[in-house]
Amino acid sequence: MLTKIVDLGKSKAIKIPNKTIADLFPNGLADVNIRNNMIEIVPVISTRENWDILFKSENSENITPIEITNKFDEEEWEW
Repeated sequence: MLTKIVDLGKSKAIKIPNKTIADLFPNGLADVNIRNNMIEIVPVISTRENWDILFKSENSENITPIEITNKFDEEEWEW
């Protein structure tokens, strides 16, 4: 995409279509870096973003629960 650099106060800006921003940056956050003489703009993804999709894609029949115990659970816990 060819775009023009425009003035934005004391800064410069480039125009990116709203649809592109909405698709690539759903939370509105971007990490901007300079690498190899290029500007790199990468979406910031939260740690748990898309977990619902990943869990749905797993076959729940193949997931075995892991029982984690510790000394307190085995010796000191009372109901």
